[in-house]
Amino acid sequence: MSGLPLLAFAFVLSGDAQVAAGTGEGPRFRFDVWRCQNEVHSRWRGGDGRVVAEEKLAFAGERWVRYRLQRSTIAQDVVATREGDTLRLVIRNGDSRKQITLATTQTVLAGPMLVEHLSEKLPRLRAGTAVEFDYLVPDHGMVLRLRATLEGGARTAESRVRVEAASLLMRAFRLRSATGSIAGARSPRGK
Repeated sequence: MSGLPLLAFAFVLSGDAQVAAGTGEGPRFRFDVWRCQNEVHSRWRGGDGRVVAEEKLAFAGERWVRYRLQRSTIAQDVVATREGDTLRLVIRNGDSRKQITLATTQTVLAGPMLVEHLSEKLPRLRAGTAVEFDYLVPDHGMVLRLRATLEGGARTAESRVRVEAASLLMRAFRLRSATGSIAGARSPRGK
């Protein structure tokens, strides 16, 4: 990741996301992503406006070193720390706690980086090119290869991007409910 994408978080990026479960449509979410010095934050709200998830991603230089996902509505707290090519996760669900260590690549994305990455790749997506990348799925304690494609036409005001597991086997069996569509970022608001 170059320094340029980090500069993109000098404002708030807002958009909508919807989870697709199989062939049906699932819940809708509203997200905001913003940068504050060496941290990137995101907040996800459900259809009723309640905050359902908050994320914080801390950077040392151009690399992320600590990620935190909090879902207070289900008493979930996940912390991932990154040392070189190793990710250490502590996953708390209510009173239960587990630790996972993963070997990964230097370019794995986490949390709010997804929105920024897709915004940066919109020209390629609008040109009809699929974009693949590694993404930390923190609550499952795994890194998954994802594939993003443009849905519908390439409108300039808003683009709908479909994100799903890159592997057909993962799509069909393990993470079918984790596939989803993310509407392109709306106009930035100063913050």
